[in-house]
Amino acid sequence: MRISALFVSALQLVASVQAASTAEWKTRSIYFVLTDRIARSSTDTGGNACGNLGNYCGGTFRGLQSKLDYIQGMGFDAIWIAPVVANTPGGYHGYWAQDLYSINSNLGTADDLKSLVNAAHAKNMFVMVDVVANHMGQGSISNLRPEPLNQASSYHSDCQINYNNQNSVENCRIAGLPDINTSNPALRTLLQNWIGWLVEEFGFDGIRIDTVKHVEKDFWPPFTWASGVYSLGEVFDGNPDYLAGYNNLMSGLLNYGVYYPMNRFYQQKSASPQELVDMQNRLSNIVSDPTAWATFLDNHDNPRWLNQKNDQTLLQNALAYVILARGVPIVYYGTEQGYGGGNDPANREDLWRSGFNTNSNLYQAIAKLNRAKKNAGGLAGNDQVNLQVWTNAYAWSRAGGDLVVLTTNYGSSRNSEYCFNTQRPNTTWNDVFGSGTYTSNGSGQVCVQIRNASWHIAVTITAMHRLPMSFLMAASAAATVLRFSPSILPSLPHDPLPAVRVPTKAYWVEKAALEGRQVCHIEPDPHGGDDAPAILEAFNHKCRYKSIIILPGPLYHINTPMNTTNLEDVFIEQYGRLLWSNDVDYWLSVSMPIDFQNQSTVWNFGGDRVVWQGHGSGTMDGNGQVWYDWARGRGNLAHRPMNINIKGLRDSVLKGLRFVQSQMWTMTIQRSSHVLLEDIYVNSTSRSEHNTLNTDGADTMYSDHITFRRWRVANGDDAIALKANSTNISVYDSEFWHSTGIAVGSMGQFVGQHEHIENFHVRNVTMHNVSRACYFKTWTGRQLGYPPNGGGGGTGHARNVVLEDITLDGTRATPLHIWQCESYNGHAGQECDTSRFKI
Repeated sequence: MRISALFVSALQLVASVQAASTAEWKTRSIYFVLTDRIARSSTDTGGNACGNLGNYCGGTFRGLQSKLDYIQGMGFDAIWIAPVVANTPGGYHGYWAQDLYSINSNLGTADDLKSLVNAAHAKNMFVMVDVVANHMGQGSISNLRPEPLNQASSYHSDCQINYNNQNSVENCRIAGLPDINTSNPALRTLLQNWIGWLVEEFGFDGIRIDTVKHVEKDFWPPFTWASGVYSLGEVFDGNPDYLAGYNNLMSGLLNYGVYYPMNRFYQQKSASPQELVDMQNRLSNIVSDPTAWATFLDNHDNPRWLNQKNDQTLLQNALAYVILARGVPIVYYGTEQGYGGGNDPANREDLWRSGFNTNSNLYQAIAKLNRAKKNAGGLAGNDQVNLQVWTNAYAWSRAGGDLVVLTTNYGSSRNSEYCFNTQRPNTTWNDVFGSGTYTSNGSGQVCVQIRNASWHIAVTITAMHRLPMSFLMAASAAATVLRFSPSILPSLPHDPLPAVRVPTKAYWVEKAALEGRQVCHIEPDPHGGDDAPAILEAFNHKCRYKSIIILPGPLYHINTPMNTTNLEDVFIEQYGRLLWSNDVDYWLSVSMPIDFQNQSTVWNFGGDRVVWQGHGSGTMDGNGQVWYDWARGRGNLAHRPMNINIKGLRDSVLKGLRFVQSQMWTMTIQRSSHVLLEDIYVNSTSRSEHNTLNTDGADTMYSDHITFRRWRVANGDDAIALKANSTNISVYDSEFWHSTGIAVGSMGQFVGQHEHIENFHVRNVTMHNVSRACYFKTWTGRQLGYPPNGGGGGTGHARNVVLEDITLDGTRATPLHIWQCESYNGHAGQECDTSRFKI
């Protein structure tokens, strides 16, 4: 990820590091637009069709920005926009670049583009920009920019492409457009610098790469690394073996392998969906991560779907596949209005001719499909189960059977019944489209009636419950809806380490030099010795200030405590695993107190303007099983350390890190402010008969503006807990397994001490088999014993606690609980009426 070395404020820092990961993109639904064809101004409400689709029609960035609500209304949470750079005359589509560092003035200004991206981000929408590295625009080469792209020597000689010859495919010209000599090291550097600038300057979250197969393969990894974001390539070929040749060169590809058999089936050009299933299976065997590839029906390079088969019922069945089957879904603008243009440019109609109708059948159908995707958790996994393949129908499930989809290619005016095994006995599903419910029998069998060849999307049935009015009032009258499901997940889904490309040391040295930073590349001790001294030397001395610290891995042994609290303007790039030794007696003797109860840690970490990236593979392994077996279910044991104490960390980001088998709590965040913790995986579960009491995911105290986003936690205690003087804490888009839930407290344990919790917001969190969704715990008004297991007599308040969109898959106790007589030394439940703590 490219991030400016200049950090002006906390707000800027967080904005700079929001570039979305591949894992995040997998949960999204993408709406693809040609900016010139969406809306002409911020007040565009519709009008006459464009008279010449082969040239500019008048759409602008400001116009597109005004239609983000229209796009989001269909459930899309990402947009892919056509190239934005200045083009040669007639380049309304963006693929005829003239100046890579200028913005196409026909679409608006650079500030207009930034406004569009910022507005999308404000709506939690990602923005992907289309880019071209293969060629420049038509016309005189001398007019192309930057230098030396204005020189003929920067291009391959003109020749006609022979598509049976890969060398010709890579070196000859598409439609006569100047083909950049991308094997030239100087031009490679130019293009890498440009893509890094483009992403950073405008804040894009991803790139779609045009004409990938027309450039030599070894060009792409450095180019996509320079972008620092999710990269989706176009390899226009339906041969899965040819496509697999581009596997791992970038994050994913447009899935032309699936495009052809999918459309043959749903357009009634092939009787059976078996060809589609076979293609899925083939790609699973030859592609490392097919879930990162994108599924689509049509686009600006292919005739619109309804041009090939003018049947909206069939189209809706095909859309169900695109949005709810494996892969990142992409829908081309205008599909929701029933557009049916043929070849370019007829398939590039303006959207304003539709009047931006949000009541069309297709608009509403797409909205329901996207809602089903979100309600099933985003469908990021490689979890598609093919339940049944008939001659004219196809059923599959996702999310462990919580989502079941049945589609057909009969078209309009056909009724039939399909019976199949869901692999979920005695389960009830809701039909997403309001046609009732379906319940499987004891063997998992269910029968579904199809009317007018419609498709059926079923999700596990849920019952709606509201919180008691008294709690709603205490939480500023913000209603919380808990959706209960009869299913209880037995364990945290398998979360294997992703296949992550680790850049070379030379890459980091060059990057650091460009940004004026020090660089520390920490290799593990070759003999398996203690790696803590090398980490301390880098964090506290060589690279404490304005640096990049790289932990490439694979394994670091941590045998001594670490104290690294003075980092400043530092990027930590961790790919490897830090493994703490299992010497319990040693750690009990050296763990460091954290000034709360009798808690201690083996690592104090803090500083200013720190960005710690785990890339989905960077792991902290506390060797926790030895601690769980040692503790034998006993709580609050002196000197038992937590994995990391985040202390005095400001204006910083932790992203893509994994914490497994923590010794006790995974982390405390104390005396810190403006910290974003995003895409964090925590798994502290026991393999023996001893439980994992005191394995909290994260506890905050004396901290302000702490945001937890997309956390996945499986543990034996609080998933997230707020303790004394935690303010402006947010938990978003997360999932918890087996924990005791979210804790507000404990508070009031220390006699005469005032503590408070204010402005706590939880949204879109799913919990599986937890004790409670949320519980407040305060101590009695009179001291009963002494900390850590006794206490009381403190004062204070909890104010403005809001939970919304909370989904529960089983609880072991009441979902919400307020308890004002906490104690761990035999006094629990005594003198509950004495608490002076206000909620």
